Amino acid sequence: MKKLLLMMLVLMGGINSVSAKDVLITGNFCSWSTSSDYVLLSGDKMRGRLDITDDIIFKLVEVVDEGTYWKVYSDIDFDAPTGVITDTGDNGNIQLNASVLGTGTYRFTGTYNSSTSRWTLKIEKGSSSSYTVYYVNGTSLSNVYVFTFNDGECGAWPGTEMTKSGTYSVNGDDFDVYSYTFNALFAPENVIFNNNNGFQTQDLTFINGKTYGYYNYSVVGEGDIFSYDWDSDGSTNFMKANGDGTYTFSANNKELVAQTINLKVIKREGSNVTWQGDPNTELNIPADGYYNISITSNSDMSSVTAIATRITATASAGTYGMATFSSAYPLDFTGITAVSAYTITAASNGNLTKTQVTGKVPANTGLYIEGDVDASADVPTTIYTGSVGTNMLVAAASGTKIYQEDGDYTNYILTVKTIGGYVDTPKFYRVNGTSGNNVSAGKAYLQIPTASAAREILWFDDEVTAIENLTPALNKVEGVVFDLQGRRVMNPTKGLYIVNGKKTIIK
Repeated sequence: MKKLLLMMLVLMGGINSVSAKDVLITGNFCSWSTSSDYVLLSGDKMRGRLDITDDIIFKLVEVVDEGTYWKVYSDIDFDAPTGVITDTGDNGNIQLNASVLGTGTYRFTGTYNSSTSRWTLKIEKGSSSSYTVYYVNGTSLSNVYVFTFNDGECGAWPGTEMTKSGTYSVNGDDFDVYSYTFNALFAPENVIFNNNNGFQTQDLTFINGKTYGYYNYSVVGEGDIFSYDWDSDGSTNFMKANGDGTYTFSANNKELVAQTINLKVIKREGSNVTWQGDPNTELNIPADGYYNISITSNSDMSSVTAIATRITATASAGTYGMATFSSAYPLDFTGITAVSAYTITAASNGNLTKTQVTGKVPANTGLYIEGDVDASADVPTTIYTGSVGTNMLVAAASGTKIYQEDGDYTNYILTVKTIGGYVDTPKFYRVNGTSGNNVSAGKAYLQIPTASAAREILWFDDEVTAIENLTPALNKVEGVVFDLQGRRVMNPTKGLYIVNGKKTIIK
């Protein structure tokens, strides 16, 4: 049974000094006024506006199959401040108390709940506010108009012409952006964009400050990727035409927790919208981290693929099997075996203490890397805000120049020097006191409290740090193998190496 709602405000003569005349709420979706007639709204919801200057006695009128039925106070749930709405006790009449409510323009929203056979009446006071919407002109309209409706700024079709205000880059394509700002007592419920020449969007939900978009193909969905879940206008998640009948949406460098994201592709032809059929396409995020997303569809949306590629950072042991490293991402070293990562936790009498990292580290953590010559590992990104504890290594987020003294600290860099005609193994050398040293982005440097930084060279306390007078001179490190260029070798094959400071043939 179809239910229609009319709110009729009937002023009862002699009650609370209200003047003896009828007040009827009438009008259309945009505004309401008093009249001797009324307009019925179809469906289970009704909305209107009224200027309140005094107490009003009213009833809700429900029309069923052309029959009129008055709804008394007990039939209604009121969503209004305490004391605003009261039962007069006179034949179910309802009183709106202006002294509690305050005078002004109010919006009334009536909603019917068929399961409880009760109406909910919500009353909101209008307050002039500024509203702005943006439109990405993906269809290259020569003129863009915006039409807002339902209890907001209305006016005649096609609405107000928008102003070009900038550009928006989507998947490598640049589009013009149009904007419109206006003042209204209440936010509109819906908005339509059009060109006043046959093209118009669907009735879209109005969201203040939102950037709407309109293009042939776009993608919507749930989860962390999309600004508005299941948004029928597709926001600005445009899919770029690949020239072969397929369309792709890309979203890079997204921080995502482990989840499965449902999504759909939308195709538009004029104001007609076709959604990708069920089931939804699933995008699997297997672990917390940073991802590059690629979603591709064919022209009829019968084949949609969604790929999430986890971003990694390459940690390399470098030319000598020893290097520093840092990343702008938080990383997870769990299960990484190609190289070993360490923090440096202490410095005393020229000796350093290192602690191996076997789990997660936050972004911009300075690390020392060991491994075979040129060994490397692609370390997956993660989401982590914890701490690695004490660490004297400082990450270089970008290329930077450091100097020997930095406040109460002395800086060291990992470098190599030539000793006796041969290249020594890398060690941490005090930064040049005159010209400083450059540290590349993605590397790290050592920062020691100046009181503990009396030595020019620092190395680890489980390895020999003094320079031995070998012939030819090379650093003597017990049990560690080097090639003839002084580079550390973790897994030597057949050949000539230096072991414990001596040339040794490994067969």
